[in-house]
Amino acid sequence: MSDIFNEKRECPFCGKKDLQKPYWRHVQTEHPKEFSGNIEVWKQLYKDYRTAGMTEKISILAICELFNKPEALVREFLKKENIL
Repeated sequence: MSDIFNEKRECPFCGKKDLQKPYWRHVQTEHPKEFSGNIEVWKQLYKDYRTAGMTEKISILAICELFNKPEALVREFLKKENIL
């Protein structure tokens, strides 16, 4: 099992490298418009939450809370993208 807490990522918006967990904080802080308006980030967030041990339900509800979106919309998108 990889050490998800030490994993580093690249920002999908500015390309900044070696972001450490929680790297989404950088995205939310530095790129709020892109973060809130781009539902593509839901896929990676869901995968990250699941990898961290969160249940499917809690992972989806966390995305709903972050983006102020209904659960049905998030589920529908993740199913369409073959994530669920």
